[in-house]
Amino acid sequence: MKVSKSLISVTCSLACLALLVGCNKNPTNDNWADALDGSASLMATELGSMNAAAFETVDAAGFAKSFVTAETVSIDIIINRHWDAQNGALVRTATASNSYGGSRTRCDTISFYANGNRIMDSASVSFATIDSIYHVRHVIRVRANGVEDEINAAMGVSIIRNGGDTLAIRNGLVQGSWDGTAIGGAIRNRTREVNNLTWRREGGRWGVFPELGTIDIDRPLRTIHIEFSASGDTHTATATVTRKRDDETKTIIVNLTTGQESEG
Repeated sequence: MKVSKSLISVTCSLACLALLVGCNKNPTNDNWADALDGSASLMATELGSMNAAAFETVDAAGFAKSFVTAETVSIDIIINRHWDAQNGALVRTATASNSYGGSRTRCDTISFYANGNRIMDSASVSFATIDSIYHVRHVIRVRANGVEDEINAAMGVSIIRNGGDTLAIRNGLVQGSWDGTAIGGAIRNRTREVNNLTWRREGGRWGVFPELGTIDIDRPLRTIHIEFSASGDTHTATATVTRKRDDETKTIIVNLTTGQESEG
């Protein structure tokens, strides 16, 4: 079975702190006061960090692993990985908690393909042979005040080799909830979607963040268009927030390392 249109890993960094602590505003009107509410950051950092989860075990050639790492003095992250032999998939669960009371659980289910066929045996998975991936990510984040956010993403990943460079290009769908409010639905003739998120591999190393691609999400009062551009080394993404009632826009810069949002 071949993955056609690519339908969603993880560098654990200071972005975890932003995701766990979050912003506690609950929008009740649309006067831009809550534009920097963290929803653009949550999407950009969660979806923009998926590549590492898919390839970390392929590069390390090991699937059964569990470990704890302290990324900062306030965050502990436990990562468990195992190979689901029945379904031919890597299952990766990362649980993070911090001293402020927040937590986040992130589960990735990743299937690898070679020549259009799903690889059922983990021993046969190698970077040299895989040509596509199907990646599903489910995230539940509980902020310090008890508010819960959730993301479900499903992506196909095309692996393009061109000389010394390799690209991983992701396309797919995302849905979920932010502070109990659904994310998704139609966005003016577009669906909630992820388009051509692109990571580049050079010298045997993947870029940490996407260097190209977009994410479009729908909120009750606004739409959010997130764009990754130029080099992934910039460690930022640009979000354009459009207010539905009058089409006014606001530009937000998301720091992909810390998760911080600022006006552009």
